[in-house]
This record gives sequence, C-alpha cells and structure tokens, in this order.
Amino acid sequence: MDAHPSIRRALLGLIVAPLPSVLFLFMLDAGDRVFTYGREAIVGAALLSAYTFVVAEALSLIFGSIALGLLWYRVRPTLPICLAVGGIVAALPVAVAILLLSVDLGSNGTYSASLDGRPTVIANTKTAYGYWRDFVTLVQLFALGAIGGATFWLICRPKRNVAVDK
Repeated sequence: MDAHPSIRRALLGLIVAPLPSVLFLFMLDAGDRVFTYGREAIVGAALLSAYTFVVAEALSLIFGSIALGLLWYRVRPTLPICLAVGGIVAALPVAVAILLLSVDLGSNGTYSASLDGRPTVIANTKTAYGYWRDFVTLVQLFALGAIGGATFWLICRPKRNVAVDK
C-alpha cells in the first residue's frame, strides 16, 4: 500500500501547519507585552499574531505546495523529513530576502542601523552582530517551521495498519 497521505489530508496539513507556531509566538509576545505594558497590550499581540498567521499561511501554501509536489513520490513523509522540510519552507523565503537586501546597490547616501543599541549596519556595511542577528532569526524561523512540519506529519502520517516496505 502507498505510505503517502491523500491529497485532501496533505492540503489540510498545509493549511493547519502554521497554526501551532503562530499560537506559540502569540503566547510569547502576549506574555512579553503584558509584562512590559500591562493587559491592554494583548490586543497588539493578537493583531500581530493575526498578521503573522496570514503571512505564514501564504508561505505554507505556496512553498509547502512546491515542496510537496517535488517530494511527493520521491520521499516518504517521515517525521524527520517533515521537520526538515517545514524548517526550510519557513526559513528559505526570509533567507532569500536577507540576501537580496544585503546587496549594496550603490545608493548615494549611507545607511546605518542598530538593534538593542548594538550596530547591525554601519555605512552600508553589515557588522558581525548584524550577521549574527540574521543567523539567529533564520534559526528561530527554522524551529518554528519544524513545529509546522511536525503538525503536517501528525495530520498526514500513514495509519498504523498500512504496511510500509523498507
């Protein structure tokens, strides 16, 4: 028998996969905002989570569908594969954006930026701390995508009574 899920279960998996990651982010953000600003700030956390869910859902459907189409009959949907693919689907678009935004287009002015009082860009050149923050962001996105991959696997995993040839 085939170890692959039905198309309906796979689409349901793609739709539901971002939800646990967004709920996790909401809990972290709401806790931080309530601790810092009081209970009124939970509305801001909820709005940010709604926006994040829309973006995560779009990325999941676009890039997850591409990954699903490329890997459908080539790889069995095991938990480690789903974790890796979920992480890649989450981190790859941001990695590409970071690379594209790192290209100096020779603008006339200089640009500098900082995060938490530490410079990330000085005179159009990214600092070591800037590269470190990019790396940390990609690792966090990969971890959140892996949570989505685990959710996809829970929805789409083969039933226990399906014989899988090794």
